[in-house]
Amino acid sequence: MKKKKSAHTTRIDGLHKDGTTCPMTGPHQGTGRNSGRACHAHGGRRLRVACTCGADIPATDRLDAIVTKAVHQALHIRGELTFRYTVDDGDGEGPKRIREVQTLTA
Repeated sequence: MKKKKSAHTTRIDGLHKDGTTCPMTGPHQGTGRNSGRACHAHGGRRLRVACTCGADIPATDRLDAIVTKAVHQALHIRGELTFRYTVDDGDGEGPKRIREVQTLTA
């Protein structure tokens, strides 16, 4: 079976808070409080996932950016994804199953 490919490409970008692009290598390497001194000189860094479809999705950290990128690419290929979660919000009723359908238009 041949693997489907998306017509769009996504990338993870680092942006300094002063608006300059962060190369995320060398003195800019690291995440969060451990991001390099070069990033601190620019006011810190935030991550985003940018797609050629025009989507610009902010990410809280590197893992979130990787997951967001994978989900966005999968949405381009499949059209929609169904996520199932089991959560316990501590209300005494026990765990609940949550089903969520995501599409690119949502």
